[in-house]
Amino acid sequence: MEIKPEYKKIAVTGVEVSVYAHATEDERRVKEAVMNMIPIEARESSLKMQRMTGHHGDPILLMTMRIKNRKKAKVIFHNLVRLMSAMEHFSPIEDTGDRIDEKGNLYMRFDKQIAYRGRVKLNNVDPIRMKFRFRIPHGLDPARAVEAYIAGVIDEIGKEIDK
Repeated sequence: MEIKPEYKKIAVTGVEVSVYAHATEDERRVKEAVMNMIPIEARESSLKMQRMTGHHGDPILLMTMRIKNRKKAKVIFHNLVRLMSAMEHFSPIEDTGDRIDEKGNLYMRFDKQIAYRGRVKLNNVDPIRMKFRFRIPHGLDPARAVEAYIAGVIDEIGKEIDK
């Protein structure tokens, strides 16, 4: 797929990760699931922990991490796309309207259990949430810009595989 020149200036600029560890879950395993999704070289901080109380009084732990370094954010995004199955590659493109806001932030949710096993699968139920911030040149539609970026990443990964 040929990417138009104006779309080549789009870049991932940051990542926000959040996940809940419920009282019935092993906090260590939830943390490990998150860390499995973030390559060691792309980590710039550890997970922050916030203890909360659920609706029924049960303890809940909110784990969050912010990565503001553009290079690290790009590594994380490319790694996640690389780890997704070929069938899932186009889901973020097809669902862009549901996954992106007016500022061009892309929201993706991943299966905690699968992540614990070192793999990646999109899932909306009790997920690991990731918000990717993008730099989008003025005048471009955020949804189309992010779609083009994702398509470029998929194309790049395909070329790596073909080598």
